[in-house]
Amino acid sequence: SAIDKKKSINFEYNGSKRENITPYKIKEDLYFGRQYLIGFNISNSRLSIFRIDKISNVEKSDIYAEISDDISKYCWCVSWK
Repeated sequence: SAIDKKKSINFEYNGSKRENITPYKIKEDLYFGRQYLIGFNISNSRLSIFRIDKISNVEKSDIYAEISDDISKYCWCVSWK
């Protein structure tokens, strides 16, 4: 997977906007039962969270950004497992 290989991807989000990210982890919200993709957003150089059911047209990307193995300080959703 792109997460295991630390490869960047790009995709359409919410039916329109194209995003370029280096994925870090998939987390599940225990309260709402939704899954989220956490990754470094190359377009704006920050950590971003995307609801998986709003992602479409995923492609490999040649753009790469290194992200730290410890991003837990940025994850504020306490209902995630």
